[in-house]
Parts: sequence; C-alpha cells; structure tokens
Amino acid sequence: MEAIRKDGSALQFASVEHKADRVIVLAAVRKNGTALRFVSDAFKADGEIAAAAVKQTGIALKYASVTLQDDIEIVLVALSSDMQRWGGCSYASDALRSGGLKAHVRKALSLYDTPCAVFVRLFL
Repeated sequence: MEAIRKDGSALQFASVEHKADRVIVLAAVRKNGTALRFVSDAFKADGEIAAAAVKQTGIALKYASVTLQDDIEIVLVALSSDMQRWGGCSYASDALRSGGLKAHVRKALSLYDTPCAVFVRLFL
C-alpha cells in the first residue's frame, strides 16, 4: 500500500485484493491517473474513480469505460486538467468525435478560452 501511495502506477503490481479495494484504487488514480488501466472494468465504470483519474491527467480518459468516455462531465474534467498537455486534449477530442456529444461539447467549450478548448474546437 505504501508503494501505491508514493506512485499510483505501482497498482500494476498490487495483489488482486488490493486492486479490488476501492480506497486503494482511488488513492492510486489520484496519484497517477493512468493507473486506471490496471483496475477492473467495474472501477473503470465508476464515475468517482474515473473523475479522479482524469483530474490527475486527462489522458486517463482512454482507460475509462466507454460510457464514461461519452460522459460530458468526465470529458470536461479531462480537458480542464490537461489544458497545456496536447496528449490529453487530443485523446479527449477523439473520444468526443466518436460519441454523440458534439453539440453539447461545443456549447460547453464555448465557455472556455483555454489552449486545450481552442484545440478541441478546431477538430469538432
């Protein structure tokens, strides 16, 4: 558990028991959002866990469940967390283009004048 507190990606090497512990998983993704790739599908579909992961790094959006990848709130958290990181924005824009959120996202992004929001608007 101590290793996960220091580096969330250590979840990769955790026991099945630790990977099934919601508190441990939440701590891991808060430390390293991409640790979301090492959790069960149930945790990937958990809104609180996915939001914590994408808040830490927007690129974690690609590890969230497909349903949450199309969730406007989760996507906006991912975009806002990675305003300066084009990787996170690029993935979020891909997820948005493939989903049915274009109109909603355009409206939401019109409220933001950040590099990431401008970047995503160009591709929607």
